[in-house]
Amino acid sequence: LVASCVRAGGLFVLGGPLEMPWEFDRLFKYDITSVLHEIGIEPEDVFDAHAPFRVTYEIHAVNGSALPLSTLSPPTIMFQPAAGAAQDGASYDVAGVGVRKNINDLTNA
Repeated sequence: LVASCVRAGGLFVLGGPLEMPWEFDRLFKYDITSVLHEIGIEPEDVFDAHAPFRVTYEIHAVNGSALPLSTLSPPTIMFQPAAGAAQDGASYDVAGVGVRKNINDLTNA
């Protein structure tokens, strides 16, 4: 395995002192599979607690200055099998269109 750091990608977030406060409220996924393959790591290696790799990250402002890592949540390694890796189960169509209703205004049928 490679004994040095390899850049797996980048992410840009807009914001600043003149912007409204914000926070991420949804999981952001960034696929690094191709980079793992380039350096000889298979995605399944995440299941090996003794595998000799780790994910680190740095956060920089547009002017290049370092920002605290607490600006974003730390990364998590997730394994998602490739599409088509498992057999497709049977699927069923549900008749009608789902409509949200206020349960306080419903009448008895």
